Amino acid sequence: MTPAKPEPVGASLATPSDKPPPPAPAHHIQSGVASDAPTCPARPAHPIRKTTNLHHGRITFPHARYFVTLVTHNRARWLVDDNARHALDILRAGHDAREWHIIAATCMPDHMHVLFRLSEKHTVGQCVGRWKFQSRHASEDAAANQWQRDFWEHRLRPEDESEKYGFYIFLNPYRARLIDCEKPWLWTWFPNYDHFAFSEHLEANRTPSPEWLQKYDDTYFESIHVRE
Repeated sequence: MTPAKPEPVGASLATPSDKPPPPAPAHHIQSGVASDAPTCPARPAHPIRKTTNLHHGRITFPHARYFVTLVTHNRARWLVDDNARHALDILRAGHDAREWHIIAATCMPDHMHVLFRLSEKHTVGQCVGRWKFQSRHASEDAAANQWQRDFWEHRLRPEDESEKYGFYIFLNPYRARLIDCEKPWLWTWFPNYDHFAFSEHLEANRTPSPEWLQKYDDTYFESIHVRE
């Protein structure tokens, strides 16, 4: 078995100061004698974001399956039309080059779900980082179309089935009422629909039955680890 690889973690944004502490302020001096009370450091104007702490403990397992959710900055709804097409094209290109193996993916206006299998070439963070960078720069307004800095992930165990995760991805735009059941959602990609049992019950144009929206609600998907 290939050993797990830790995610690369950058240096902390917060660095200790090499300067000696400042002299006690005037209100700490009483009767000409400096008080022993410690002085409080000045509070920064803005809190220091330590995003690298989110990556502590994140382990990558080559050939493992991951379900990840990428969310746009401030939930801006820019992942539509050509922007969504570019995002899926990036997944396809890496899939064809064996950089990763996509099992299912869908673009929603403000987030993207991807179920994929890692290769030995990249960590989860490196894959998601490439998707974010390339999709943003391929979008119509790279300066405005930003992603949230981190992402949500769940690693499937070897005994976990992909079926319900793929079904969740497929139904996502329909359950969100972004499109009618009679129409296919253009921004979903399954390299091989035959991998999933639910595909046998799709309509001729690969759309779901309207009854599925009542039958397969949030309760049905409680057994899997997903996040919008």
